[in-house]
Amino acid sequence: MVSGGYTPPTWTTAAPPPAIGDVCPSGCADLRSQLLALVNQDRAANGQAVLTLYEPASVAAQEHAEDMLRRGYFDHINPEGDGPGERLARAHAGPARFWAENIWSYRASSINGTPVPVNDWPGMLAHAEDDWMHSLGHRANLLNSTATSLGVGISYDATMGKARMVQVFFTPQ
Repeated sequence: MVSGGYTPPTWTTAAPPPAIGDVCPSGCADLRSQLLALVNQDRAANGQAVLTLYEPASVAAQEHAEDMLRRGYFDHINPEGDGPGERLARAHAGPARFWAENIWSYRASSINGTPVPVNDWPGMLAHAEDDWMHSLGHRANLLNSTATSLGVGISYDATMGKARMVQVFFTPQ
């Protein structure tokens, strides 16, 4: 869990934001919507306004989920020292009044050395959301009254039996 309330650095690049979904499981847009619904259930149950999906925050979240999985680390800061602020800037999210990031990791059990595939994505999303809600810092991000939107990143490699999920809470200036 990491959060900030500053404007991410401005990146000068002519390149558009990276496409999301390259490593996302089939039906990723539906999974993002399902996780948003779980977040909004928890927020409503705790007296907070619901969030909307924000594509640039999802681009930043997806970039991080894929990078962590591809390069085998689990941290808010990548090996080069870039964090959520830099990822939001690369995704052209715009100046932020508030941002916060939650990350989650999953490793499948194995049968005879072969990872058991994820066949219940709604259950997996509910498990991740439950884990975040039972962690004080992650829960604080989820229920932060300043947040107005959410970005979701989901990365999965069935051959490794690993998944990474990222939530990026965002409020524009």
